[in-house]
Amino acid sequence: MAFTTYSIVIAHRLAITSYLHIAISIVWLWDALTTLSDEFRTFQRADRRIRLPDVIYPLSRIITGSTVLGDLIHTGKFHRLQVENTEPEFN
Repeated sequence: MAFTTYSIVIAHRLAITSYLHIAISIVWLWDALTTLSDEFRTFQRADRRIRLPDVIYPLSRIITGSTVLGDLIHTGKFHRLQVENTEPEFN
């Protein structure tokens, strides 16, 4: 199989997708780390009772982080599979 314009376009789109997933992961990690101390202070107050939003908020952060990480891992595996299945023929 020779390289065609189509395969070059696909490779370009896969590269852009990889960069976007990496950027999204870094931004999520940066946000989680910069707000960690504020979140601990919020939940360590002894006079507060645990309410539904107190449970939902950390749960949503954990689910979002695992989704971002899972997408990043899945995208990397998919791209590797795409590259391994492409065997160029040189004429």
